[in-house]
Amino acid sequence: MRMGSVRFLEPLYVGKKVKELGKRKWHIAHGSDKLKTVCIMISYREDEMLYYESTGAMFGRFSPDIDADIIGLASDEDEAKELVGTIVSDCIKRTGSADVKDYYLSL
Repeated sequence: MRMGSVRFLEPLYVGKKVKELGKRKWHIAHGSDKLKTVCIMISYREDEMLYYESTGAMFGRFSPDIDADIIGLASDEDEAKELVGTIVSDCIKRTGSADVKDYYLSL
């Protein structure tokens, strides 16, 4: 059985309400939904740059062969939306473009 690859890309954006970051990252990397988290990920579809999904949805549908490049962790969907705005804003400040996918893949 193929095991997927979960990577945490830098800079990793973390919501203010996220606690126990090390534990959360470990659980996500090992396919566990024990600590409910919303992951913001690079999309490899041509029609989108980012998407976010709860660990329950990620591992319920894809486990154990999920491939994910995670750039943000949030405690809930509202915090994920805030982080996406921050990520795009920071990307524009750094590169002059809102192309977050291109920015992360060029690092």
